[in-house]
Order: sequence, then C-alpha cells, then structure tokens
Amino acid sequence: MIVSCHDFRKTPSGRTLDRLLGGCFESGADIAKIVTLARKPEDNLRMLRVLTGAREKGQAVIAFCMGEMGRPSRALAPLFGSPMSYAALAEGEASAPGQWTVQEMRTLMKLLRHEAGM
Repeated sequence: MIVSCHDFRKTPSGRTLDRLLGGCFESGADIAKIVTLARKPEDNLRMLRVLTGAREKGQAVIAFCMGEMGRPSRALAPLFGSPMSYAALAEGEASAPGQWTVQEMRTLMKLLRHEAGM
C-alpha cells in the first residue's frame, strides 16, 4: 500500500518531512510518497535527502517536488532510491505541474545513468 502526503504550497523543513514520512509508515504504508511544491532550487536537495535517509533505513519512499522549480528532483529521484517517478504521455498532458514527458524522462534517465556510470 502506498500512503502519500502532498504539500501544494511549499517544501517544509527536513524535520517536518521526516515527521510526515514517519506518519505514512505508522499508518501502514509499504511505500511512503511525499510530494511538495519547490519554490527554490534548494527544495530539490531537501527531497533528495529524504530519499537518501530512507534508503539508509531500508524504507521504500517516493519523493520529489512539483512545479517548474521541482523538475530536477523528478528526474533525479530514481537515482537516489525512489522506486518511481511520474511522467506525462505528451506535452500538455501533465497531471501535475513540472512533469517531464515520457520521452524527456527517458532521455534524462539515459543521460543521468550514463553520467553516473550505471
């Protein structure tokens, strides 16, 4: 079961994100999903830190930011341990702000994996 928490206004502090993540697992999640709105580039880093911490604890977590400012986290999340990210089938068909298209995501994943030596 995936238990998700979304913040459509901002990316909260690391402490708050940890508390939200804990709440997801306390409610019975097999996978926790945390999605927030990025208002500044640093918000992406905060979400990627959530993934790093979860991976170290052996937790399955999907985490990334929404919005144009959050696009980097959507592409990088799988490299930081997120079991998935989301993409739109085509331009203009995004279900949330900042989504890459499937073709863009495939290209990004190929480039990122190559650069990371994967």
